Amino acid sequence: MLDLSRLFLEQNYRSTGAILEAANAVIGKNPGRKAKRLWTDRGRGANVRVVCAPDDDAEARYVADEVLRIAYEDKVPLGEIAVLYRTNAHASSGRGFDDASAESSAEGVANLEEERRLAYVGMTRARERLTLTRAAQRLRRGKLVPRTPSRFLDDLPAELVDLSGPAAPAGEAQTRKARSFFADMDTLLSRKNPEGGER
Repeated sequence: MLDLSRLFLEQNYRSTGAILEAANAVIGKNPGRKAKRLWTDRGRGANVRVVCAPDDDAEARYVADEVLRIAYEDKVPLGEIAVLYRTNAHASSGRGFDDASAESSAEGVANLEEERRLAYVGMTRARERLTLTRAAQRLRRGKLVPRTPSRFLDDLPAELVDLSGPAAPAGEAQTRKARSFFADMDTLLSRKNPEGGER
């Protein structure tokens, strides 16, 4: 006889294997959590990217540049790209995105279990690629203050993570390239044909 009180829905139809393994590693550290391990048949997919920016402005610039890059180079519709942070992880529940970037992976929240849960929810919104960002320093009362990385970053298995810092010149080049492309498209679309009608 099937014990329905112990039935868990563990197959995830949204995310790749690497994203799910990373999310499982984070949430699995919460004490008292019932054993549940999400799995997928979508394949391993790309590693989770963890990006450390020098400060909060650089973090924001990196995320904006990355959204432009993904939309322009990878042809991912803007509606399929999400930028999640602690307070909007809850509103994304149930919605999936091709690319998700979770900002501000830093210590500072008193309830670590809640921090892990929010990270898990945000991470499992990503379908294809997941980037976690954090700032090494934040501006506080006019001074840059060092920030400690969130402890859940240490829970991510090393073989599932690609660590990097944003390459500012490359990000600026990507932005210029995207702006140039859209300017060229605007010019092209605004031209008239010789008869005076729209092309």
